[in-house]
Amino acid sequence: MTDANTKALVQGTWAGGFKVPTADDDKGGVAIVLTHIDPPLSATAIADRIHQQQFQLSSNDPGARREFTVQTPYGSNSDRASATAVVLANDDAIPYMKDADKWQVEVAEPLWKMTNDAINRPAQLQQVKTFDAQVAGDTTTAAIEALVLSVLAIMAYIWFRFGNLKYGTATVVALLHDVAFTIAALGFAHYLVNVPVLRNILQLEPFRINMTVVAGILTIMGYSMIDTIVVFDRIRENRGKFGHVSRKIINDAINQTLSRTLLTAGTNIVTVAIMYFLGGQGIHGFTFVLLVGILVGTYSSIAIASPILLVGKRIEHEETRMAPMSGKPRTAGA
Repeated sequence: MTDANTKALVQGTWAGGFKVPTADDDKGGVAIVLTHIDPPLSATAIADRIHQQQFQLSSNDPGARREFTVQTPYGSNSDRASATAVVLANDDAIPYMKDADKWQVEVAEPLWKMTNDAINRPAQLQQVKTFDAQVAGDTTTAAIEALVLSVLAIMAYIWFRFGNLKYGTATVVALLHDVAFTIAALGFAHYLVNVPVLRNILQLEPFRINMTVVAGILTIMGYSMIDTIVVFDRIRENRGKFGHVSRKIINDAINQTLSRTLLTAGTNIVTVAIMYFLGGQGIHGFTFVLLVGILVGTYSSIAIASPILLVGKRIEHEETRMAPMSGKPRTAGA
């Protein structure tokens, strides 16, 4: 615990015989006397902590622009820790002797708050909002590389599991379609917010692509891929019975998995819709992406991914062929 008190700087000697050598240059200013600092801190460490507190203040706060010095028994630039220190500040326009009340409000109190917070609650970096252009470029390159490698890995795995590259290609095409459609919906929302009725009913806003929105896009990528694989797995089972993939086999597989698809999508949509309309501002963009992505991902597995399996194949009609006539051939008139 640190004991601290504020004094008008009219003399430079305090209890314990600690004399501030620069006190005569700052008469009329303010001195924050720190005693029993535990753990002890050096003058430079205290100054760094106060500077960090200043960075947290708005530009209109008088404390954000206040210049100060820190003195310990070992000097103002010493790295030697001390349990005693004095923080000094001065404003020639507001001396203590001229206007004590204004001095208290605009000089003493801001410095006191910064010093108290700096010693007892050192400021920490909360978030980073801007990046150097080089850092942003490197991050973009790394993200693109990771995306390309992940898409290739998905294609390779599904190719291995289903025995045909078309399955992997169809899965990735449906996945990219869902992502593109969702991003387009984010952009389209910027226009729909200008329609008051739609804005109020759908609770639209000009969504920005931030970290939560990116997390939502990655989530729907996984959902789309899994939903597509469920349909493909049934197609593979039916293919094993007939030895080939045809339009009828794909239609049967879709019909057999349709109830599961609708049940899964329906429960997810109800849950996400409740979160979207009642969940608050913090997850509004995230749930919007999920809501659009689940709707698109559900139909893309049926209407986009499955038909791709027929690309390059000769379409055969699935009508029942006439069975050969039984019995012996008969001559005309017999």
